[in-house]
Amino acid sequence: MSLNAAVSNPTVVDFSTSAATAPRRSAGIETTHPDAALIKACINFAVAVRGASGAFEADPTADNDFARRMDVVLLRRAEKQQNLIASLRPTTLDGLRAKAAAADMALTFDLDTSANLLSSLCTDIAKFHRASKNTSAIV
Repeated sequence: MSLNAAVSNPTVVDFSTSAATAPRRSAGIETTHPDAALIKACINFAVAVRGASGAFEADPTADNDFARRMDVVLLRRAEKQQNLIASLRPTTLDGLRAKAAAADMALTFDLDTSANLLSSLCTDIAKFHRASKNTSAIV
């Protein structure tokens, strides 16, 4: 193929309506992980908490008016997820690690309701410890 042939037949991208509405991969693909609901709640919590802090970093106004509006929405979402996380019990170490990361974020960002999540995490750690074959193992 010559260079002229490649230039004369460029790739065409179809932006028609039917192409734009073509089926896409869903972000909500369900997983078979035993702690899928807990891990998903922890991720949603992290997105809400980190998004709230990112809004203030991006807002160029002196009074942070734009960020404050977004902050209210995101912190409500974070509180809802935090309550869900506190109510769910992990069955795997992945779930326990996700819950620990969420509890750490709640404490780092000084969220008012972090005590419930931290208490729930302590209960889960004790449960995992009791279920462990060697509870005197050095980690």
